[in-house]
Amino acid sequence: VSTRSPTKFATCIIIFILIFPITLPKFEITSFNDTNYYFQSSVIFNNNTYTNLTSHCVGYFEEIQIDQVYNDSLAYSYTTVVSNPDLQGVVGQYYRFHQIAWLVNNIFAGQSIATGDQTYQGQTFTDCSTITSSDIQAFIWAIIENPGECDNIDSLCTDTLGFVNKCNVAYLYNTVFAAVPDGSTYTVVDKSCQGIAPVVPVVVLPQAYTGKRVQIIIIVVAIVIFGIPCECIQ
Repeated sequence: VSTRSPTKFATCIIIFILIFPITLPKFEITSFNDTNYYFQSSVIFNNNTYTNLTSHCVGYFEEIQIDQVYNDSLAYSYTTVVSNPDLQGVVGQYYRFHQIAWLVNNIFAGQSIATGDQTYQGQTFTDCSTITSSDIQAFIWAIIENPGECDNIDSLCTDTLGFVNKCNVAYLYNTVFAAVPDGSTYTVVDKSCQGIAPVVPVVVLPQAYTGKRVQIIIIVVAIVIFGIPCECIQ
């Protein structure tokens, strides 16, 4: 996978980012815990309904209900969250949305294969395999929650997940942070000329009827799904 990142977003990505923040009249989790996605969601976005959107959770310690419609939920591009002090408190280590943005553009559940021996937190793992959505979800919680909450390799936050391969999580950590070191930024790359549409993570704050804070969600699908294609320019 490429670790190179441009200093500026492509025009199509800028157009998508400028849509946000936006209020989603409807947000709903529709299916849960498949090998290729942690769950899928359905939204009304710019007056259109989009379904089967690959998504991940951010806040491990908050709840969210499957098949519960959350009306008037706020949605932001990941770039807005990392640059807006008013939003940074919604998640422990908000600046690591940059690592998540690289992850969802380069590593894919059910397709990408973790290889080689992987050393993490002083342990070496040798049984890496095809990366699953559970591996990715455990990794996201490990890097985004506050230190000590979900990042211990021997006690990852996995109680709602399928089998999590520690070697795969170690591979994700080593690979992602080699590409985007802690404290650095990542600019999503337009790979249209390679036949790969860019993914700009969308951070959703579902609006609970009770006013109680619920699980923050990241929608990670290519922006072309939302009607904004990028053109291959060579």
